[in-house]
Amino acid sequence: MIVGFINLIPRWALLAALVAALAGAAWQTVKLASARSDLLTAERQIADMRTAIAVANTEAANKTAALQSFVTKAQNEAKKRENDLRAAAAGAQSESDSLRNDLNTLRQQLATASSDARAERASAIAAVLAQCSARYQMLAERCDRHVNDLRTMTEAWPK
Repeated sequence: MIVGFINLIPRWALLAALVAALAGAAWQTVKLASARSDLLTAERQIADMRTAIAVANTEAANKTAALQSFVTKAQNEAKKRENDLRAAAAGAQSESDSLRNDLNTLRQQLATASSDARAERASAIAAVLAQCSARYQMLAERCDRHVNDLRTMTEAWPK
């Protein structure tokens, strides 16, 4: 029955239908090949992105480790400076105690000393106080400069 029906259709129409079917199949084959090519391209891009991400993660880890190394080094140096400062402060305290004892001895001696001896000791003490005042002024200036440097670094640090 189907064969009888096909015999009723002209040959040129059958050929046209066959050509159209073959053209559609060829078009689908081209589309499939294009889709496969697009898929391969996308897979290559994904692989490239994964590689780039892995490289970026490695670089970030290396930078983080380097920065942590700097931080650790700075912290260790700060601890050493703190220990040095404590030792210097203890030495200064010892010197201060010694000076206090010397001044107490001087007070006791001044009670029985002659007026020339008192004048001589007062002159010596005035010279020492003048030197202390000059050194305190230099120390204050240096401290002010250090505070200014610290403020500059703090304000310039990225936020």
